[in-house]
Amino acid sequence: MKSIEEYRQEVRNDFGPDIDELVLIDALAICRQIRDREKEKWVCPECEIGVVSYVVATRLYKCDTCATDFPGRTF
Repeated sequence: MKSIEEYRQEVRNDFGPDIDELVLIDALAICRQIRDREKEKWVCPECEIGVVSYVVATRLYKCDTCATDFPGRTF
């Protein structure tokens, strides 16, 4: 089995020496996207009263009034 460094070198050979910077930029962008998604809220389409927000532990959106779970925006 190859070591992780051998795999890294393989990737660098395939994609060029700038791949490390590109991967870092992508990783940071994904982290920021997750952070912003956690802040995202909207009015619940079920009860039309509650506020729906993202719950990190379940990876679902949940209404704070009727407790309905949503996998994502449904409208």
